[in-house]
Amino acid sequence: MRGLLVKDFYMIRSVVIMMTGVFLVIGAGLSYLVSPQVLLILATVMTGMVEASTINMDKACGWTRLSAAFPVSGERMVSSKYLMYLFLSVFGLLAGTVCSLTALMVTGTLDYDNFVLFFCISVTMALLAGSLILPCYFLLSEEKSVMGSMLAYPLSVALIMGLTSVIRQRMAALSVGMAVGALAFTVSWVIAGKVVAAREV
Repeated sequence: MRGLLVKDFYMIRSVVIMMTGVFLVIGAGLSYLVSPQVLLILATVMTGMVEASTINMDKACGWTRLSAAFPVSGERMVSSKYLMYLFLSVFGLLAGTVCSLTALMVTGTLDYDNFVLFFCISVTMALLAGSLILPCYFLLSEEKSVMGSMLAYPLSVALIMGLTSVIRQRMAALSVGMAVGALAFTVSWVIAGKVVAAREV
């Protein structure tokens, strides 16, 4: 497992550095035009997408076929991707939190209630989108997996909006959203692992 995580880290290292620059440029513009709190969502989404792309990179370079000869189960390989997705999403969430809080304090527009709401939205979107994106990349072709990832975030937003329309108290709605996201991510992790493992037989 550790070796698989290290492999992915070396694969995405240069991409993360590049995306950090993109995040700073786009984030600065969005902070000025909208609100610094959107940096939370932007950073979390961008970092999570990096790990998902490594699955297609593995397929393209032949790693998926080569790894079949390794003493590593398909479930373990799937788990390494899910763990790295979580790690990168947490990293993005923390980076977005630092940048967002800094910008809010500098501009004197810090509102803790709104900040917590954006934080919860970021967590919910990362979990819900991840539960859809990762299986798509594992089980579908490259073209279909990209389409799946494009649909994952709108579907996550639609679920959040649906919850907030049904549950009028926003924090309660987002708490339910995070719980649903955690459950969906866990179920997705288990099912993807079992399907990939079954394909090896």
